[in-house]
Amino acid sequence: MKQGEARTLLRLLAQKFGPEAAQVHRERIETAELEQLDTWLGRILTAETPETIFH
Repeated sequence: MKQGEARTLLRLLAQKFGPEAAQVHRERIETAELEQLDTWLGRILTAETPETIFH
């Protein structure tokens, strides 16, 4: 499940902010716990920058 959420978040990040943004945050996303991934997924729709997803 964690791997699927990480993949989804990376895909959405790339679609919204470009593939470079996904690459920059890939390691952080792939090593995150499931609860953190859920939080970040909830923020991606309203995020104005990639950084606002992770803070």
